[in-house]
Amino acid sequence: MEKDVSQRLEALRYHYEKDGDSLTLRGKKERGAVVFLSIWLTIWTAGGVLLTWQVIAKPSILEICFAVPFWAGWFAGGGVLLAVSFGRSVTRLDRDGLSDEYRVWFWRMSRRVPLGEVRYFHAIKERGSEDDFFYAEAVNDGKPVRVKVTDFEEAEWLADELNRMLGELGSCRPPGGGALETVVIPWNSRSQHVEPPSDCRWTVNADVDSVTFEKRGKFSLAKFVMLTVIMLFWNGGISIFLVSLAGIGADNAPEYPSGGWWFMAVFMIPFVGIGLWLFEMWLFTPFARFHCVRWIVSRDSVVYRAAWFGIGRSWRYSLEGCREMVMEEGSRVRIADWPGDETGDRKITFVGLDGERQCEIVDVTMGEARWIVDNILLYR
Repeated sequence: MEKDVSQRLEALRYHYEKDGDSLTLRGKKERGAVVFLSIWLTIWTAGGVLLTWQVIAKPSILEICFAVPFWAGWFAGGGVLLAVSFGRSVTRLDRDGLSDEYRVWFWRMSRRVPLGEVRYFHAIKERGSEDDFFYAEAVNDGKPVRVKVTDFEEAEWLADELNRMLGELGSCRPPGGGALETVVIPWNSRSQHVEPPSDCRWTVNADVDSVTFEKRGKFSLAKFVMLTVIMLFWNGGISIFLVSLAGIGADNAPEYPSGGWWFMAVFMIPFVGIGLWLFEMWLFTPFARFHCVRWIVSRDSVVYRAAWFGIGRSWRYSLEGCREMVMEEGSRVRIADWPGDETGDRKITFVGLDGERQCEIVDVTMGEARWIVDNILLYR
C-alpha cells in the first residue's frame, strides 16, 4: 500500500506536502511545454524580424496589417512561455484557511478563504472543445477554488485527501451542508443576521421602504492585456481582407460589381461584427469601475438598473403575491459578458403564489445569495 501511495505522489502534476495541520500543493514545471514553446517562439521571432524588416523597407498599409496579428501572436506565445517557465502556483490548506496563489516574477494573483467558509472538496469534470479538464474543487460560501489534475480518479483522490485535512482541522461539512442544493426561503421568514462572505463584491444600503444592493466592476490588468492581444490578433487579420477589398495598396482598383468581390464582402460581415465587439470589450475594460449594477428591493417590487458612467436603463418587476425566494444554481458569468468580472454561479429567484417566477437576481455566490436574502428579510 505504501508503494502505491508513493507511486501516486510521484506521478502527480504538483508537489504534495503534508506537515502536521498544513497541506500544501505546489505546481510542477511542464518541461515538455517549455521546450516546445521555446522552439516555436524562436521560429516565430525569426519570421517576425523578417516581417518587420519588410515593413521598414517597403512600408504599406497591407504590410502593417499583416504584421499586427503576427506580433500579437508573438506576445501571446511569449506570455504563455513566461507563465509556463516561471509561473509558480501554491495552494495551501491550514488553520488560517485555504490560500491560492499564482506568481510570475513580480506579478502575483492570490486569494485566501477563511477556514469557516470552506465547506468541502469534490471532484469535477469540465468538457472543453477538444479535451476534458479535471479539478479538485473547494466548495466555499464565496467563489470556488480549483486545483487542476490529470484525470478524474486523481481528482477524487485529492478531494478525499483535502476533506481528510478539513476533518482534522474540524471544519469539513458534507455536501448536504447547504452549499450546492436549492434553498427555499419563505417570504414571511425572519432575518438570521447572516454575514457576507469574505470575497463579497456587493454593498447594501437600506432606505425607509426599500433596500439597495450595488456591485461595481473591477479592473483587471491581466484581463486587459489578454483582451488587447486577442483584439489585435483578430482585427489585424480581418483588416488584411478589408484592405484588399478596398483596393488600398493594390496596383489595380478592385472591380466592385464582380461576384467574387460581393461574395467576400458579405462573407466578412460576421467577422467584422466580432472584431467590433472585441474592440468594444477592450475599450470599456479600463473603465470597469464605472459600470454599476443595482437591485432595489421593496415590499411590492424589484428594480434592476445597469449603467455606465451613471447612464443606463432600469427594469421593474412586480413582487405582489411573492411567496418565497429560491437560491439555486445559475450560470457563471464569463470574461465575454458584462461587466467583465465573474462573481458567482448562483441566482435568487422570486416565486409568486401561483409558482410563477417573478424575477431573478443573478451572478451571485451562495454566500452572497444567503446574505442578500437575509438583508431583504431584515429591511423590507
